[in-house]
Amino acid sequence: MKCLAATVLLLTAATATADEERTKALGALKGEWKVVSMTAGGTDLPKEKVKDAKVTFDGDKMTLSDADKDKPIKLALDPKNDPPTVDLTFTEGGKDVTVPGIYKLEKDRLTICFEFQDKAARPREFRSDAGRTVLMVLEREKPEKK
Repeated sequence: MKCLAATVLLLTAATATADEERTKALGALKGEWKVVSMTAGGTDLPKEKVKDAKVTFDGDKMTLSDADKDKPIKLALDPKNDPPTVDLTFTEGGKDVTVPGIYKLEKDRLTICFEFQDKAARPREFRSDAGRTVLMVLEREKPEKK
């Protein structure tokens, strides 16, 4: 019985630690980011296509905004993986779609790579080849000084 209680206690502590790590990772993303570059299927999108694109992170929500629309996306991060993983869930054609990805945060630069199809295999590298892999590079917006 003592062994069972110890096992439950260890599992509870491990779950709490994982939740704390996810919360910390989400907190590190909080705020507004500009899209610096985006590559889809191995092709770089023209700078004029991404110049107005922004991403806002708030908790487990991400909003991708461009000149004329906002796209709400739900995030699920696992910062313990190598590289850290992200699942992006959004509505497309009236149904929820979840695409698997990876990310890396280097100071004020965030790189996200994901496979743009529901339930696809998770990318293993930060690159976009032919197919439906998207590589997005973001830089944190600096608050305006008053």
